Amino acid sequence: MLNNWLNNKVISNLDNFKLEFENAEPFSHLSIENFLCEDKFNELKKECESQEFYVEDHDLYHFYRTIDYKNSKNKVILEFRDFLKSKEFRTFMETLCSMKFDSEKLDLHSLRLENGDYLLCHDDDVQNRAIAFILNFSDFEEIDGGRLELFNSKDNKPTNICKSIIVKPNKFNFFKVTPGKSYHQIEEVMGEKQRNSISGWLYKK
Repeated sequence: MLNNWLNNKVISNLDNFKLEFENAEPFSHLSIENFLCEDKFNELKKECESQEFYVEDHDLYHFYRTIDYKNSKNKVILEFRDFLKSKEFRTFMETLCSMKFDSEKLDLHSLRLENGDYLLCHDDDVQNRAIAFILNFSDFEEIDGGRLELFNSKDNKPTNICKSIIVKPNKFNFFKVTPGKSYHQIEEVMGEKQRNSISGWLYKK
């Protein structure tokens, strides 16, 4: 199943990715370009962007999202969810992240951010989350905003932005959820482009 979904170059580069993840600052994270096979990525992108979205409006964020995909009836999306839950992918991620994951629990949904939408700084430390991940569908330039921004922290509080990751299609961003440390945000989207993605969490075993 791994070869059906993942780009072969991603699979063969596991050892290098493991080192990069372990040594990343300000906390363990990684961005992998060309993550999925091109045909699988294009198929998934088409289906996810055609789903029904509803608005999420809160002091911390404003964006559009779908239902959790465990309740989806879309064949392609369910196949991708099954892939993420598969033993092969779980072993790949456990090796890369030096962690063990729950084989059953997985959150997965699509997000859409439009002009003025944002997600403010937080650390994702909720309900035993282990890894937060996002697969981008959109192609942004720096001027479009929407970057994933990672923060330095001190005394369990965020200080300044350490790294900004631009939105590019088929880029898989993920990080270790670390209480009081894994502070991040999504920069406000500026302009008329939509920031589309599929994202979720892996959970600790």
